[in-house]
Parts: sequence; structure tokens; C-alpha cells
Amino acid sequence: MDDALLSYYERELSYVRQMGAEFARKYPKIAGRLLLEHDKSSDPHTERLLEAFAFISGRIHKKIDDDFPEITESLFSIIYPHYNNPIPSLTIVRFEPIMQNITEAGYLIDRGTKLYSRPVNGTPCQFRTCQPVSVWPVEVVSAGFKDPKVLKKGAQQAIHLQLRTNNKIPFSTLGWQHLRFFLHGQHEQAFNLYELLFNNVCHVECEPPGSQGPPRSISLGASAIGPVGFDDEEGILPFSKRSFPGYRLLFEYFSFPEKFLFFDLLGLDRLKDAKIDDTLDIWIYLNRTAKSNLAINRETFCLNAAPAVNLFSKTAEPIRVEQRKTEYQVVPDIRR
Repeated sequence: MDDALLSYYERELSYVRQMGAEFARKYPKIAGRLLLEHDKSSDPHTERLLEAFAFISGRIHKKIDDDFPEITESLFSIIYPHYNNPIPSLTIVRFEPIMQNITEAGYLIDRGTKLYSRPVNGTPCQFRTCQPVSVWPVEVVSAGFKDPKVLKKGAQQAIHLQLRTNNKIPFSTLGWQHLRFFLHGQHEQAFNLYELLFNNVCHVECEPPGSQGPPRSISLGASAIGPVGFDDEEGILPFSKRSFPGYRLLFEYFSFPEKFLFFDLLGLDRLKDAKIDDTLDIWIYLNRTAKSNLAINRETFCLNAAPAVNLFSKTAEPIRVEQRKTEYQVVPDIRR
């Protein structure tokens, strides 16, 4: 028995008695035969009838209220089907490969790769990656804000990244076209840095460490910083084709904003024509200075990372179809 039914019953009984009192004032002769008063009836049979009527009408009122969300959900399932979707657990995972086993060709971890967490109450949680991860034998050695090394038009500050390959592999032999970074850190720091990278970059170039002047510098241009997470194949949650694609971006942003804290460094295939050994300096020039409280280091720029979601296919328990039922309970796993 639902405890909420009691409040409906008391509300209906109070309403019936109030209406009975008004009826008695307007039609005193008829009310006299029913023995109606403002708070109760002196006839126990009439009192039982009022209570039974209040109970039945309370049940009807509660049923109408319970069915109202079903009407709303049915309407949303037609107009905005994604609004009814539950939000599974979301996270950012980082792969730590054995770098000695990664060659110049790199290694691709496909989208949808299954991952398992450490057991929680004896049960590991299953996740799957939402983006492909290209693993290269490269690591970030250092990162920080510096004054521009050379005069660039409009440059007031620069982000300096130093990368290094493992096993002394030259950068010019890597078969890459871009390198993906994840901005790791507190939300305020990460999103301020994201704003700098996509609003205030005026030039990007890379060069071997210790080189002097532009002859050995390789210009990548201001468009070398590319956003990640906005394409349809980079979605992290299932989305109906009946909905506007822009709603998916809003839905995912407010559900898991960290998904958009990735960026690609583009144009790295130009390094094939340069003689660059196992160390590379990347200069990202900014047309304004960063906030004084914004601090970055090598841990801020994470490689080999991707968003992951606790969402996977599951064969449900078999259902015995009977002609006497119109609805069946779906049980994904009878053991849980």
C-alpha cells in the first residue's frame, strides 16, 4: 500500500464534508434526512458511505496524477527523445603503454574498446572508450608559459612544450599527422587554458631544441590547434536521429564538460622533411597574457587519453510471452 494514498484520502474526505456542510446550509430539509453536519454525520451508515466515497475518489485522483508523467514522457519521446535518456557514469581514461614496444608507426586503440575497473563490491565496472586513441612513442618532458622566443606579430606570451621520443626515435620518422592532448587539472585552470588555446593563439611553430632563428623552425600556423569532440563520431552518449545534433553537444557538455577538454596539434606531417632528432620544442604564441593564477606543467598536457562511458550491450534474461499480458518486465541480469 502506497503511503501517498492516505493524503489523497484525507483530502477527498475533507472536501466531501465541506461540500456536505454547504449542501446542508442550502438545502436544510434534504440534509436533515441525510443527517449531514459541517464536520461529520450523526448517521454511522452515512459516515461510512462518505469515507468509502473518499477512498475511491482518492484512488482515482492518485491514479490520474501517477499517469500524468507518462503523458509527458510519451510526448518527450516523440519530440525530444534524448531528454528521457538516463546518464551513465562517464570518465577520462589514460593509457600508459610500454613505450619500448611502440614503433614509429604508432599503435591505434579503437573506439569502443572495453575497459574494466577495479572490482566494486566484488564486481568490476565495464566501460568502453568513446574516441580512438593513437599511441606514439612520445612523452611531454616540460611545459610552461614563457616570453616569445622570436618576434611574432601580436604575440605577448607563449606556451612552450618540449616533447621527447623513446628509444632515440627521430621525430622525422614518425608516421603521424596530429597529436592529441587532454587538458588535465582543476576545472577553472583547464577551462581558462582551453579558452586561451581557441581564442588567443596567433601562431604555432616547432623546432629542435637549441636552434637559433627561423631557418630550422617549422611553421604550423594559427590553425594548428584543432577542437575535439564536436563531430558525430565523437559522441559519448547514444542519440536519436530524430533530434537536432546541436542538442547532443549541449546534452553532453552539461553532463560531462571534460569531454571537450581535448585538442589536436595538427600539421605534424611536415616534420618528415625536417631533420629532427628525439627532442622537439613546440611554441604556441598567444596574443594576450594568461591570468596570473593560471599555472601549467607537463601533467597539464596529457597524451594517450580518451573519454569512456559505462555503457555496453547486454543480453537480457529470456521472457515468456503470454497472451494475457500487454507489458513485460525486462530483467537485464537476474543475478543482480
